[in-house]
Amino acid sequence: MPNILIRNVSDSTLEKIKKRASNSNRSIQAELLDLLEKSVNDDKSIADSIDHIHKLREELLRYNLSKPVVESIRDERGEF
Repeated sequence: MPNILIRNVSDSTLEKIKKRASNSNRSIQAELLDLLEKSVNDDKSIADSIDHIHKLREELLRYNLSKPVVESIRDERGEF
């Protein structure tokens, strides 16, 4: 597996990482790997959520919202 080197980490940041690692019963390396993986996955989750919201918005815009939503859905389905 590839390695990553991070330079110029401030003392306060390093202390915070050490504390998080200790609280999680992990090594500093394991804690940093967990934080990095969560960060990448969170970005994907956020992007997926935003994409889902845009799709929902597009679908909602198809309905005439000047009347109740239920009525608009019934009209769309051809229900009376």
